[in-house]
Amino acid sequence: MTADFADVGAAYRKHRLRVMLAITLGYGFIYTCRLGLNIVKKPLIDNGIFTVDELGMIGAALYYGYAAGKLVNGFAADHFRPRVFFSVSILVSALLNLVMGWSSLLWLSITIWILNGWFQGMAAPAAVISITNWFSISERGRSYGIWSSSHAIGEGLTYYGIAAVVAAWGWQYGFITPGILCIGVAAWAYAFLRDAPKTMGLPDVHEFHGEEPEPLQYPGQALAVELYIEAGIRSVEIGTVMFGADPHTGEERPARLDLLRLAIPRRVYTQSHMDYVLEAIGLIWERRGHIRGMRIVRAPRFLRHFTAEFEWV
Repeated sequence: MTADFADVGAAYRKHRLRVMLAITLGYGFIYTCRLGLNIVKKPLIDNGIFTVDELGMIGAALYYGYAAGKLVNGFAADHFRPRVFFSVSILVSALLNLVMGWSSLLWLSITIWILNGWFQGMAAPAAVISITNWFSISERGRSYGIWSSSHAIGEGLTYYGIAAVVAAWGWQYGFITPGILCIGVAAWAYAFLRDAPKTMGLPDVHEFHGEEPEPLQYPGQALAVELYIEAGIRSVEIGTVMFGADPHTGEERPARLDLLRLAIPRRVYTQSHMDYVLEAIGLIWERRGHIRGMRIVRAPRFLRHFTAEFEWV
């Protein structure tokens, strides 16, 4: 190993550790800025500040804002530095929580909470882009897995830490405490996060790992199509279709794993539904040798896994 290669490797390890810490802990803390309402519902009702119906309206506002924000910000994130995008998301969400801690007006609380949802929707796209920038195709599965632990970190911080603060000092601190904490977290994330290897004078991650593209037939997408044809079950590919196109060059790079995701909301489906899914997968397995791959016929530049068109190979 040459000295230059060793130096590059050491720099990569250092900055990738910083990136993973920033997006994992940062996303964990931003969760406390969306879950505070769950902690303070009872004291808000007991003190006559909001009714159950009004709290439902406020809670729904977050998810409407989050859905819209995640869609639009998914496009926008490709045009901004992840470091800025991620940090701004945490900072603005923190400031909105501080205001929420002093709001007892329904219309104001709904407005604040829908804006909070919007800015919460900025963090995930920036985190995913950071993973793509800093981790090779063969490393992205475990990197994504580590980052996904941030959800549990945020829930733990909220339902133990923030709940204890609310019990001691009152409902306002269910919003004020996360707000104060996340102002500091936003500054720390900005200082710790790095946009991409080339901004630090390092080679592109694919160049550094010597990855070469392989022939693509999108097996995850083929399985999703077969499952729909066989049983009318909708699913989504998580692999090369979703993450394979480089956002800057458009170059196609195969994912290490092409997976299929089935979203199963709790308390919605029964055991019979699950049995039906398993039977359909079993039928597809029996004719697996006859299933062809797919190729992309037409696709948008961004979020292609939603609207791309395919044909059988």
